[in-house]
Amino acid sequence: MERKAMWCRRVAGAAVVLVVVSTSGCVTEWVPRTNAADYSYSTDYCSTESRGQWPVKNEVATRTVYVEKLEKCREDDRSKCDVDGKYNRVQQPEIESYVMDVNESSRRSAYTSCMWYWGWSEQERWLWQRKPDTSH
Repeated sequence: MERKAMWCRRVAGAAVVLVVVSTSGCVTEWVPRTNAADYSYSTDYCSTESRGQWPVKNEVATRTVYVEKLEKCREDDRSKCDVDGKYNRVQQPEIESYVMDVNESSRRSAYTSCMWYWGWSEQERWLWQRKPDTSH
C-alpha cells in the first residue's frame, strides 16, 4: 500500500509541474502582415536562403566553470574546516569545451529579415493568451 501512495504522490507532483510550466511560458509565432505570402513557401524559402548565406559552422569553444571540491585541512589549522572538521569546500576553476555554431545568430537574423520581406512578423504571446485572429 505504501508503494501505491508513493506512486500517486509522484504522479500528482508531475501533474502540478506540467500545469505550472504549460501556463507560465510564452511562445513566439509568425503572424501575417498585410499581403503576406503563403507561410509554407515563405519559411521554406527563407530557411534555404539563410542556410545558404550562413551555413552551419561548428567550432569548439571553451569556458571556465567553477566546481566545488573538498580540500583536506592542514593538521595545524583546523579552524576553517567546514566539513566534518577535516575538509574545506573550495571553488576550483575547470576548463570545459563545447561545440557552438558560430553562424547561428547571423542565420537567424537573415531568416527573420527574409520572413519580414515576405510579409511575416514575429510576435510573442503568453501561453494563456488567445491566438490573434488572422482571418480578416
